Amino acid sequence: MFLFILSLLCASGLFITFKMWDRFNVDPFPATVINYLVSGVVAFFLCSPMPSMVSTFTAPWIPFAIALGCVSLIDFNLNSFTTKKLGVGYTVISSKISLVLPVTLAIVLFAETVTAMKIVGVISAITALVLISIQKGSNVAKIAWKRIYYFLPLLVFIGSGINDFLMLSLGRANAGSAAPDVTQVAFAVFTMAFLAGIVTFLALALAGKMSHRIFLIKRNIIGGTVMGLISVACFSFYMMGVGQLTEAGWDGSVLVSIYAVGILTLSVLTGIVIFHERFSRINYIGMVVALCAIIILSLNS
Repeated sequence: MFLFILSLLCASGLFITFKMWDRFNVDPFPATVINYLVSGVVAFFLCSPMPSMVSTFTAPWIPFAIALGCVSLIDFNLNSFTTKKLGVGYTVISSKISLVLPVTLAIVLFAETVTAMKIVGVISAITALVLISIQKGSNVAKIAWKRIYYFLPLLVFIGSGINDFLMLSLGRANAGSAAPDVTQVAFAVFTMAFLAGIVTFLALALAGKMSHRIFLIKRNIIGGTVMGLISVACFSFYMMGVGQLTEAGWDGSVLVSIYAVGILTLSVLTGIVIFHERFSRINYIGMVVALCAIIILSLNS
């Protein structure tokens, strides 16, 4: 449980870094690609022994690593695009209620038992995520919808849900005596995400929509580097934490629910303490519901 909690604290560090990106006008796309590069390089040098191409790409977990690396960048770009077109409200809520997808997949694919307590806990977790995500003054009804944008919230829902499920699957693979080297998994995931970022950049560059100079801007390099160092720690602790708790008999549906609620709750607390942000009464109600959800899900483990 200690490693799982550490991953949650590192996730709060990611939240702080995102806030600093906004403050220093860091460009999200290049900083994210740099983040993947830094994370991959750090993971490579932490590997023991150093990973070889053969051992890495023949590992049983490699399909999940490749998929997660690609999906993580797609999910990032999809969230960014949806935010620009429909606003933060639709994007955040769609990504939060996507918890339904990894929970359902975990129950079905991992043959987990369904109890009344688990159902109540998951519903409470989703309710808490929505309540905490609601932003004061954001009127989504005023958005001028176009037919082409109708499926964006659904795509965000699917992308975020698949991303969370792939993370959970890799974490579960880290359980038992045959568990892989966590840093080797991190190296594979972040390398694939970086390569996907480069491919995306080349496509944008050929279309005349982006220049390589954006990767040379100091604030983007610093922002991406800091994010990369925190990301590799967060990912590694998550893999080890989920692996240990899986060995201890915790269900994946319970772990992914607690993690989602825990991240958002800690992010809100960080915003209050460090950035002096103000939240509405409904946000605070959401935090109480989140605490109840965590207790219920923990008792169900």
